[in-house]
Amino acid sequence: MSTSLTFRTKALPTTADSTPPATPTALTARAGSTALTVTWPPVTDNVGVVGYRVTVGGALHEVPAPSLSVEGLTPGTPYAVQVVAVDAAGNPSPPATLNLETRPAPAARGLVGNIAWFGTGTTRASMDEALASPLIDGISVFARWSDVTTDGVAFNFGVFDTARAAAGAAGKPWNGMLVYGVRDNGMPEYVLAGLPPGEVLTISGETFPAFWSASAQAAARDLVTRAATRYGDDPNLVQWRVTGLWATNGEPWFQGGPTGRATWLATYQLDHPGASFEDLRTAYNSYEVQIWTEAAAAWPERIRLAQAAGDAFGDHLALLADTDPAKHPQRLATWSGIRATLGSRMIGQFNGVDAGAGAQGYGVWLPAAFGPAGRYPGRIGAQPIGGVSSDVRLTAQTFREMTRLLTVRGNSYSEFYGSDVLYAVRAQSVEARHLRDTLALYQSAWTP
Repeated sequence: MSTSLTFRTKALPTTADSTPPATPTALTARAGSTALTVTWPPVTDNVGVVGYRVTVGGALHEVPAPSLSVEGLTPGTPYAVQVVAVDAAGNPSPPATLNLETRPAPAARGLVGNIAWFGTGTTRASMDEALASPLIDGISVFARWSDVTTDGVAFNFGVFDTARAAAGAAGKPWNGMLVYGVRDNGMPEYVLAGLPPGEVLTISGETFPAFWSASAQAAARDLVTRAATRYGDDPNLVQWRVTGLWATNGEPWFQGGPTGRATWLATYQLDHPGASFEDLRTAYNSYEVQIWTEAAAAWPERIRLAQAAGDAFGDHLALLADTDPAKHPQRLATWSGIRATLGSRMIGQFNGVDAGAGAQGYGVWLPAAFGPAGRYPGRIGAQPIGGVSSDVRLTAQTFREMTRLLTVRGNSYSEFYGSDVLYAVRAQSVEARHLRDTLALYQSAWTP
């Protein structure tokens, strides 16, 4: 006969982990005007750290890794940063503290200096790289209408959000621009759909709404209003480009030669029987005043407004010198009135500058008409005809001469192609180092 015995063992008591992690050390922080980043080496613990509690200006953030970036801060403001490591048992380490101050907001004067110009699809890393260079004073970004919305209901301001974050982290200014475009290149179909024949044009194979179309104007106005609502209170946004229903690009070159001129007039006459070409031109000039007025109302007064020059409806007198303000009489009349109304908020710009006078002489006309010593004095800016790293129209040598001329002529800034800026700051070739040296040579020569 056998007997079966059952033994019960008593679990030995376990010792709870009560050892806190070590105190975080070597905190480093980088502050922009509206953002900061703080990092530190991983903290040791007898079991293991599972996260960190970081307090910035009284706001608690919990992160799993030894770094934190915070946005939406106030420029020129002191912030206390406290970091506490936490282990699996919930034991907190002694706190490590750091005090710093965000950078002041950029001056409310618009863009000044060497500006990097980027488009939709540009990564945050590229913007950060450009802004990290002491040779770059700010960024300018653009998106086409269809990049932001294709139906007027759902909106994605991606590249502008990226620019806001990058500028805030760097404490440098930024500028934005919306390009309306043409069918299949910027202009959404919902804007074109249902437009009567008298409100839509096809010039040189490109289809776009006429500037006098009330529904297209309303859709564009809604887009600008949404942008102003989203970014108007960002202290790093110092300037916005005024654009219109201009076909492909963000400047008013759209007549399309003699054939285009005839198409414009014939289309305008469908809704305006008996109208002359001068009536069409007068209507366009009124439209330009309108979009300036609407932009001035949409954006806070501290934000400067710029517009690129262009011939619109053949606005040039070939027999006059490029330096004569009367060479472009329609633009002179329109912009002088806008400058009288908006004062220092109005900035004239020319896109397509080179080492000479630029298309239709605008590179020298703009300073003569609207530069600091011009007939209607004020601030002006520029954008090159192309990029050295991606365009045969500029070389490193002509890039330097172009930059020299822009500063001599009183420009406040140039929106250099972002590809050229990154090429220059990386300085990995003789040509790239030549561009970098040009940016350094003329950085302080721009007119404030």
